[in-house]
Amino acid sequence: GPPEAVEVLKSLAIPVVFVPEDNSPQGIERKITLIAAALRLEDKGREVSRRVLHALRAAADLTAKIPAERRKKVVFFHGLVRLSAAGAGTAADAIIRYAGGINPMAVVKGYKPASEEKLIEMAPDVILMMSDGKGGPTAEQVFGTRALSATPAAEKKALIVLDGAYMIGFGPRTADAIRDLAQALYPEVADAD
Repeated sequence: GPPEAVEVLKSLAIPVVFVPEDNSPQGIERKITLIAAALRLEDKGREVSRRVLHALRAAADLTAKIPAERRKKVVFFHGLVRLSAAGAGTAADAIIRYAGGINPMAVVKGYKPASEEKLIEMAPDVILMMSDGKGGPTAEQVFGTRALSATPAAEKKALIVLDGAYMIGFGPRTADAIRDLAQALYPEVADAD
């Protein structure tokens, strides 16, 4: 978090555990282990870790047989107000990759603004966004945005909207996000599930 918030937490007279960000299966295991140790529930932590990692492997395996030439380019945005796309090192980037997609924004680190020119150059097949909690964003809203209207995704109205908690954190529900995204990108894997 922001350094100021971290300093406030450190100054409190209660135990604080900082969990490192790591968008990998090993990172999830480390998070579960740290939290279980802090709660003195190591045995339960090992069981949760085993179950979560098994689900993560199963979700990632759904798209293992999708050939490279069929993999879709997916760009993830938090919202439409400022078009900041998820680049390398973000949870969304890792989820896109584990779900069998290609993130053309992975050439930059973190969340970066994506210009109309950059989006046309990246040519995303699919736009991925977080739900606004009110039934949107809709394809009309997304592809009505000038920067997104000239993309291949706009031609097909290819929009996937997932719960925000899925896409911005890497934890116990990440396997669900990977599975849901994989099935939305490649409907044929839903039949094999």
